Amino acid sequence: MADVNFKLPEKFVNLTNNHSKYLFILGGAGSGKSVFASFKLILRCITEPNHRFVAVRKVAKTIRESVFKELTMRISEMNLNQFFDINKTEMKLLYKPTGSEIITYGLDDPEKLKSLAKITGIWIEELCPEVDKNSFDQLILRLRGETPFYKQVICTFNPVDERHWSKARLDEQRDGDHVHHSTMLDNPFIDQEYISEVKMMAKSNPNYYRIFYQGAWGRAEVQSPYFYNFELAKHTGNVELDDRFPLIFSFDFNVDPFVCIIAQIYRDSSGHHVHVLDELTLFDGDVHKMCQRIKSKFSTAQLSRAYFTGDAMQRKKEITQQNNIDAWQMIRSQLNVSSKRMAVPRSNPRVSENRHLVNFILSQHPDVMINADKCPQLVIDCQYVEADDEGNILKKNRNKESQRADHADAFRYLLNAFMGDFVIKPKKYI
Repeated sequence: MADVNFKLPEKFVNLTNNHSKYLFILGGAGSGKSVFASFKLILRCITEPNHRFVAVRKVAKTIRESVFKELTMRISEMNLNQFFDINKTEMKLLYKPTGSEIITYGLDDPEKLKSLAKITGIWIEELCPEVDKNSFDQLILRLRGETPFYKQVICTFNPVDERHWSKARLDEQRDGDHVHHSTMLDNPFIDQEYISEVKMMAKSNPNYYRIFYQGAWGRAEVQSPYFYNFELAKHTGNVELDDRFPLIFSFDFNVDPFVCIIAQIYRDSSGHHVHVLDELTLFDGDVHKMCQRIKSKFSTAQLSRAYFTGDAMQRKKEITQQNNIDAWQMIRSQLNVSSKRMAVPRSNPRVSENRHLVNFILSQHPDVMINADKCPQLVIDCQYVEADDEGNILKKNRNKESQRADHADAFRYLLNAFMGDFVIKPKKYI
């Protein structure tokens, strides 16, 4: 009845039986991502009764020529047209023998999404850069249909911007996540003329070459970087913990994500050093969980002499989640921190003025070093966070990951608390 042996690139064949809850499929142009996703949804309609799948993109008007088109092409290629009820007006697909259906929607129509019930599978096309973290979470809440079969979220995308929240999610390697990477070279069915066109485009744009040919994370251009004196070669390296000196924990209290960076600022026989060793990123904004994470990574001896600084905005109900207790009070209690080791300002430094301090330190200090392997999000912030015309960090819309700058804020708080007089007293440090 159906051509279930539909030809897929070999690299995708094993994924047809992958039951991971989250299947992230990223890579270069023409690698077969959307072909596979549409094939798997149709295959599940054929083999599993009474499913309700949803296929989405950010904007509804792009659905017809992308997601819906891919699905109808697979149906035709698998000789299934007579078994599907294809509603082109509402862009719905019903496989009549099993009663399973695929509904296509745009995330810009939230009222329709709210009306959906009993969803057992989701395909998100162009997760990066189109879908922000909040929209993703809201969509996942719809995944609550009852079924004897597995529930799965398939995300397909070109990794066009390494600032996107999905990169941090993939770097976490959470339980239930499966990450699949491919390029056009893994697809033997691709038209050779298309490969040539992508190669020609990539020659004139190194970023396009990374994204669309290599399938690597892209790096967007920054018009007005906040950290204009940050240099990747100069300010990143393999710095490690030196137990002769205390740790410093710097927090930025946002719900999503809640961020802490861990550093050491000290002087030894070779000079003065500013080393950022690690970063912690939680997407649920819970002080208790952050404290537990810290205690799991550092010994009691290390914590007993560590210093703490960060965001002066202390009362956020969503952050504390325990009778609205002051966040710093919770940290002091759970990590057993004395008042002498709390370097928390009365108010946060003005962002535009702090920009001058941070960049002067980056320019003049001989050893500001970030461990890039352990602090990927901080490095991204230092490269890509932008400033407006007045020198303030451009972050008007927290739905845009490029305008959050949470790790950058924790870094600013660190330097302000422990090197705030660098501009007027540089010789104190160098």
